[in-house]
Amino acid sequence: MNHGIEPIQELLRAAIAQKRSQATDPSEPKVAIPTRTAAASFVYERMRAAVDYKEEHLIRRNAIERILRRMLSQAARESIAENLVHELIHARYLPNNAVPQRKIGELERIFEKYVALLGFAQLLDVTDRNSLPGFVLGILATEVDEFLVPPHVMHASINAMYEVMDKRMHIESEIAPEERAKQIYLAASRTLYKNDDDTLAFHLLMLYYPRWHHADGSLIREVGANLGPLRKKINADLEHPLKEKFIATLRKHVAYFAILRDSIVADPNGAWHDLQLGTQAFEQRIRERCEQNYKASRSALHRAIRRSIVYLVITKFLLFLVLEIPVDYVLLSHFAAVPIAINLLFPPSLLAIIALSTRLPDEKNTDLIIKGINAVTHGHGELLQVAKSKRRSVMLSIIFVALYGFLFALSFGALIWILQLLEFTAVSILIFLFFLSLVSLFAYRIRLANQELIVTPPKRGIFRALWSFFTLPVLHAGKWMSMRFANINVFIFALDFVIEAPFKAFIKVIEEWMNYVYEKKEEI
Repeated sequence: MNHGIEPIQELLRAAIAQKRSQATDPSEPKVAIPTRTAAASFVYERMRAAVDYKEEHLIRRNAIERILRRMLSQAARESIAENLVHELIHARYLPNNAVPQRKIGELERIFEKYVALLGFAQLLDVTDRNSLPGFVLGILATEVDEFLVPPHVMHASINAMYEVMDKRMHIESEIAPEERAKQIYLAASRTLYKNDDDTLAFHLLMLYYPRWHHADGSLIREVGANLGPLRKKINADLEHPLKEKFIATLRKHVAYFAILRDSIVADPNGAWHDLQLGTQAFEQRIRERCEQNYKASRSALHRAIRRSIVYLVITKFLLFLVLEIPVDYVLLSHFAAVPIAINLLFPPSLLAIIALSTRLPDEKNTDLIIKGINAVTHGHGELLQVAKSKRRSVMLSIIFVALYGFLFALSFGALIWILQLLEFTAVSILIFLFFLSLVSLFAYRIRLANQELIVTPPKRGIFRALWSFFTLPVLHAGKWMSMRFANINVFIFALDFVIEAPFKAFIKVIEEWMNYVYEKKEEI
């Protein structure tokens, strides 16, 4: 048997299992709730998603974490499982009249497990994500999400990528075999599914304690006694020194596994039949899937652009009200139409231009994907070298840092000089540079996600090299700001802690009132 066939068989079984898990038993009682106010909850969730940094496929998991944080911070322990499921149905994260009622009881047992692990009093302190309760809440939200919507295909896909890539990777740096296996698996999860650290922390917990899903009292006490060291160990796994090298290596092969996965999920038995026969039918199946994924990628690109533009417009408008008007027009009595227009129109326009100029896959790309998938399914392919990080002398490192600092000053100095010519004030310049860095990073991330399906070598040239040379500091500044700003996102804070709780309470009251009116109408 080919070395690549066994993980593909696991993926096939997972695809069938996922289809079965999505089918519902007509005779089994389901969670059915009135959804007269569901549209308002849905609109709120879409609005919140537009100003968040999270990946699109993680939105439901993040919503679960957010809802649980709000409930626990309000000490709302009673019927927490039922209330959570109702909110998820209202926001259309789960379908109405489809979730079996037995899952409510099973969900309560999951919550009781975490209450026993940490204690309900400590679970109330979940507002701080850096605290131990905040860490546990992220793991709890992932377990709840995977319980409600079992990701059979995700786990099998990541495992298939790990199994194949593990055989082909040669790592020059010294690394223990178990660490090597762990880091390749984490890189596969990060690149193939963009899973965040909370999701990966739960998967690492399951690695260290495989019986955690069905933990008894002794196992819960064992995990609770080692929770602090366990958290440190998981954080060390997530921030391994070779993390970025593994990610960069596996990212180049995401297209093969993504297309293969989607081909199997669409028609498990048909794809397996074509694969075993080794006929042209399998290649044609891959070719058709490539075209479908290219179209889906373009749609995702446009959605990402819209979300980013909404975020930029809201941010710019609030900064205009809070910072520019008080400083420029009240304190400095300075009014200039050009800076206002540029600061308002330039960021979204630049983002749209950069993102829409993204290179799209062509026929040659599809041929290379077919070749790569054949290598995966037949268990062969070139050896992938993960080189050691180059060690530079202290003097050379100082020189390079100084040169990069000069490049940074040159790029931003030229921009500041041009803006001063256009009569920008100091505040307007700071706002422009902030948005330029943020837009550059948004555009880079959008293009990177879109180009994961592209396996053809990128074009190189002197002009591209010069462009990268001068825009690198802007990208670097954007990355630094996004990492800091993501932790203090004022819009997320306002939505989560100021608006959401009263809004959801208001929606619940309106729903109850409408139910009351409906009952009275039925009595007539």
